[in-house]
Amino acid sequence: MRITRELLESIWEKIGDLTPVENGELTVKRYDPPISREKWIHLKDLDPHIYTLIYSAVKLYSPRNRDDFIDTIYKYMDRLGRWLKKDRKIYSEDHPKKKILLISPSNRQLRHVWGGWNRYAWRMKTLDGDETPVEEGWARDLMKIAEALKGEGVEPLVAADTGVEKLWRDIYGDVLSIHIPDRLFKIGYVRDPSLTLFREPIIGSMALDIRSGEEDVAINIFRKVGLDPIYSVTPEVVDGDAMTPYVEGGNFIAIDTDPPTIFTGVGVRGTNHAGIKSLARILPGNIRLIGIPISGYLRDWTSGAVHLDVVMMYISNGYRQVFIDPSRMGLYSFLEYDRARDRFMVRNGLEVFRELEIYVDEPPREGTSNITMVNALNLGGNKILVDSYNRKINRFLESWGADVIEVDIPHIEAGGGGVRCATKEVWIG
Repeated sequence: MRITRELLESIWEKIGDLTPVENGELTVKRYDPPISREKWIHLKDLDPHIYTLIYSAVKLYSPRNRDDFIDTIYKYMDRLGRWLKKDRKIYSEDHPKKKILLISPSNRQLRHVWGGWNRYAWRMKTLDGDETPVEEGWARDLMKIAEALKGEGVEPLVAADTGVEKLWRDIYGDVLSIHIPDRLFKIGYVRDPSLTLFREPIIGSMALDIRSGEEDVAINIFRKVGLDPIYSVTPEVVDGDAMTPYVEGGNFIAIDTDPPTIFTGVGVRGTNHAGIKSLARILPGNIRLIGIPISGYLRDWTSGAVHLDVVMMYISNGYRQVFIDPSRMGLYSFLEYDRARDRFMVRNGLEVFRELEIYVDEPPREGTSNITMVNALNLGGNKILVDSYNRKINRFLESWGADVIEVDIPHIEAGGGGVRCATKEVWIG
């Protein structure tokens, strides 16, 4: 099926008015979702590549009328087509980092957690006993990360909500000012709304309603720092029915094997079948996609695992190494995706690691935070930025040859994340 103006006009008639919802809080207009499930049904019989292109273009560029819609589709089709023909480089977990994005929310967002801590997976107090979340505490943790990054020759790019911008400018210096919607109190975990496997970011799809909308803020920030996202994951037909994709950055760890391997967590917050299928449409055909089941939780959110990077860490010191918490992952039931058949093959995880020549070990758990025990930012060159609270694990990692850089992050940990969760590598220049 070719994309013609007549086809696009007929699609416009089917999906109707795409006027963006203006909620008064975003500096960019947004769709949530960009095309509703009801309207999507009219498109699901199209060639899937055409539907993917339309949905992604609408999400990324927000066309406002029929002519704008048609013009947007043609321009995006040309851009995506040229990008897919390029020799696209996958940036692995241990690729040397040069620039790291950080987001600092204000009390305008964080106050929504107060009184509902357990509901929103947040401790009432930090492990140091301080009340949380508060904008000063979050900013203090980020400043420690920023200083550690600068000490390693990595440039931090700080985006601060307008409500906390003055605090940053008074103490730290110049920052990127953004207006974050009040309800996005978890947006400080900047890793999750996108993937930066390539220079051009891929926009994900958050699994929780309370985090839906972070994707649009991410698009805005990327463009402010000179990056134009190339793709947004899209709904897919799975077993004959429409499925919303769940793709969150904390669930992805790319390893520089030959060919490259991308591990992704499969659990309470994704990655689901639709998310993997949608990503497979634009990833180079030789890349292996392997799902790793991670444990859930009912009442005690600290006992489970939200993302893969809470239970698995990768470093390279002349040879590949992963450190895992096997008690919170399906070590013997990895799910390797078969693109041709759109199905998954169950694999023994230890056999997969052996195939990929990856050494695997289990760190000590005593006296550690379940959240941050293996949640580390890999700076490349065998350097990792970690939570200083986990002293026993950090010494264990050093015994394996890792160059461990410790930072205090009690407020970040209290909200369910670690150093990796609160940072995002970007590939500018």
